[in-house]
Amino acid sequence: MATTLSAMAEFENNRRKERQMQGISAAKKAGKYRGRKTVIDDKLISEVKHLKQQKMLSVTQIVKITVRSRNTIYKVLKDHLRYVSNRLVKATERKEETKDAK
Repeated sequence: MATTLSAMAEFENNRRKERQMQGISAAKKAGKYRGRKTVIDDKLISEVKHLKQQKMLSVTQIVKITVRSRNTIYKVLKDHLRYVSNRLVKATERKEETKDAK
């Protein structure tokens, strides 16, 4: 009995998900579904850049100052300021380090 009920519940859940995905794709085609708005703007980028480069603060300290999530700060550093995730150095600095090591 329990197996039958759980199978029916799973089937209904899958049907609901399919209908939801159909609605989302139709809304995207109509231009009404754009997803969540980003919190990353020019002000945040410049603030993170200043805190990281001039003040030499860690990501944890930047998170506390900007009151943004850790993932948001990492995204700004990686995508907008071109930091490499390994030790959070600039991509150009990373290339120079590898040249010096050879």
